Amino acid sequence: MAEIDFEKMSKNIVQNVMQNLRDNGVFVGKWIPTSESLPEEDVVVLITYRYREGEGDTSHAYIDITTYGQMYFGGNKVGNKKHWREPFEYFTSNYEVVAWMPLPQPYNAESEDG
Repeated sequence: MAEIDFEKMSKNIVQNVMQNLRDNGVFVGKWIPTSESLPEEDVVVLITYRYREGEGDTSHAYIDITTYGQMYFGGNKVGNKKHWREPFEYFTSNYEVVAWMPLPQPYNAESEDG
């Protein structure tokens, strides 16, 4: 029996869903690799992340919504390095964010009426 490439299959499904949304007039941004660019501080974005090598199953990618920026604890700035925030606040060393994309603007009934 042939081995199933779940990573390739999941990428194809996501790409097909995103293209279907674009074809039907729904805004869907493009993934931006973190190696090329990082989002502005405190802007909410969609991210793709996976386990770091040696920390778990690296063959699966996950998506979530978060922000990037300065880390604070109890209202105090922690160091000078910027970080991905939730859901990573307690396990940043286990995961790496590999890509991000901007979110569309929230629904506005006035701008949606023809």
